[in-house]
Amino acid sequence: MSDVKFDSRKLVKDFGGITATARVLTADSYTISADGVDKWRRRNTVPFQAILHLIKIAKRNNQRFDLSDYLA
Repeated sequence: MSDVKFDSRKLVKDFGGITATARVLTADSYTISADGVDKWRRRNTVPFQAILHLIKIAKRNNQRFDLSDYLA
């Protein structure tokens, strides 16, 4: 089993926090509430489809996005 962990808290923080992350994802056709994003933070998981949307959002906004930044 791998010891690699994903830091979903940092990911959410880099997209402006819980509410901001929910808003940008919803605006990009990935409907999620702030409570849903908070669950990711607490469970330390993010669905792959959400990550794909965040990659698109980051690219569109010229924001650096590298998954290795979120590996612990």
